[in-house]
Amino acid sequence: MLIIEGVLAAVGTVYDAITTGDLTLWGPLIGLIVGLPLVLFEVFYPLKFMRKWPFVVSVLTKSFLYVGLILLAFLGTAFAYGLLRGLTLEDFSEAMWSSSTAIKVGIASCAFATIIFFRQLDRLLGPGTLMRYIFGRYHRPRKEERIFMFLDLKGSTSIAEQLDVDSYYALLNDFFHDIADPVLATKAQIYQYIGDEVVLTWPMATGLQDSNCIRVFSEIDEAIRRRGSDYLARYWLIPEFKAGLHGGEVISAEIGDLKRNLIYNGDVLNTTARIQTECTHFDARLLVSSPLFERLALPPGAAAENLGEVILKGKRHPLGLVRLSYNGNKPTS
Repeated sequence: MLIIEGVLAAVGTVYDAITTGDLTLWGPLIGLIVGLPLVLFEVFYPLKFMRKWPFVVSVLTKSFLYVGLILLAFLGTAFAYGLLRGLTLEDFSEAMWSSSTAIKVGIASCAFATIIFFRQLDRLLGPGTLMRYIFGRYHRPRKEERIFMFLDLKGSTSIAEQLDVDSYYALLNDFFHDIADPVLATKAQIYQYIGDEVVLTWPMATGLQDSNCIRVFSEIDEAIRRRGSDYLARYWLIPEFKAGLHGGEVISAEIGDLKRNLIYNGDVLNTTARIQTECTHFDARLLVSSPLFERLALPPGAAAENLGEVILKGKRHPLGLVRLSYNGNKPTS
């Protein structure tokens, strides 16, 4: 919110300085006012139905929408002010179609389109990833502690057999869209989509804060339940999922030239993937490694069952696992 308002206040200041040759409070003030619809619909009440639209269409539509809202506000205010001052409709029409108004609309449109473009690009790469690329945070490999969650759609093979190709991928797309708000609410980052699986990650401190890495599962569960009737109407099923959680030290770095990617390397990812595969064996939907669980504070309504140490596939040493449940009931499919 502060970045959006700051950019538009700067644009207003520059425009005011160029057109009047002086710096006044009106420039940044108008910039802040112009930014209100952008803040309202991009930060507080995002237009979610546009998320599935093509990138360019979404950027242009939002730009025109916000410019239209600003015009309505400014022209409505100007019209009321003019009537009080005794101006006529002809005076109002002349001012509305003046070159000055056209220039202001053009500048506002360019400013909106630029901000929305980078907002959409940030969503495309994953929230926060664009800024990390810009400032070169991972230009050189670095060690960091991270939490990973491998979240997998259950029974995807049988679902794919029941549905045609278009319906199956529409189901996956709907599912991945529906988890977006819980992911944002718990400050997670989407690291990868692997077929019907999504890999979420948090810096260790962020994932532990408010039990974000556990809460994301229950919030996704609630989001899917709310849309249960829509899934039933369109696909004749409600998607179910299972997940594994683990954390530890990884090496993070950017790789590639023609296409740059941020990657994480370390045994943590392999171990998390193995934990997720154990969900079927233990009739669980959410399994957490004991080392990570010991650092967590359980959120309200959650309960834990220690499953003891388990030899994961491809691992030499056993690892303790904990099965999580909600409201005292083991969340089984």
